[in-house]
Amino acid sequence: MWNGESEFDALYDKGLTELMRGDLVSAEKTLKQSLELNPKSHIGRYQLGRCYLRSGQLVKAKEELEEAIRLQEEHIPSLAELGFIYLCQDRIEDAGSMFQKALGLRPNHGKSLIGMTVYYFSKGQWERAYEWALKSVQLGGSHFMALYILAKTEKVLGLIENAEEHFKKAEELLEKTTEVAPEQPESYFMRGEIALLGGYYNKACELFCEVENRMDKNRNYYFYHEKFDYITVLNKQGICLKQTGKKEEAKTIGKKILELDPNNKLAKLWVEG
Repeated sequence: MWNGESEFDALYDKGLTELMRGDLVSAEKTLKQSLELNPKSHIGRYQLGRCYLRSGQLVKAKEELEEAIRLQEEHIPSLAELGFIYLCQDRIEDAGSMFQKALGLRPNHGKSLIGMTVYYFSKGQWERAYEWALKSVQLGGSHFMALYILAKTEKVLGLIENAEEHFKKAEELLEKTTEVAPEQPESYFMRGEIALLGGYYNKACELFCEVENRMDKNRNYYFYHEKFDYITVLNKQGICLKQTGKKEEAKTIGKKILELDPNNKLAKLWVEG
């Protein structure tokens, strides 16, 4: 092994460890250093893309993942990750193409199976989404996002008891994620979404408040196909407060939102109502 390759491996491993630990600033710096030694490393590009995505830099994440695929067109994790970035950019057909290519290489790839479910869900093709959601759980394993999108699809199709069961299982898995990384707002947001969809408005409001307490209010968050920012979280709180009849509290949230987003339609309704 030539010395440069040895140095690349050491830096790559260090950057990956930092990324897994959630030290995104250090991970970005270290992974960039590794790519200076080996700019044609598709796995280095992939991990740097993941780092950018976790820090809310969607465009940079897309660029790195597209480069990873240019370097190694059959790198399945890059294909799937890029598919979810396209979903966040509302490039639905491009996302579907990425997931289909990944599944052509590995038919039971869990993240791509989830991606195909979201692809059809986004197009309003509920029956097809349901078929893929079942495949996602059966072939890809009971990942919380697979259970979550399955439950969402079942709710739309009127399979209420099944939806409640799968929302519950997804929530249980998310609780474990929250215990492992209690400072991360993404798991709280997803738990809030589950509570909101289930009609548990007080619980949902509490969870969205936890998101607000943990998030950087000046950045965007991307998690699979879900995307949210500070105003999104305030909107969710307002919806919950309105549903529980807390009109004055909803009005206060509405005023807070309008200071940041004067044209926000929901906030105007709460303030005027």
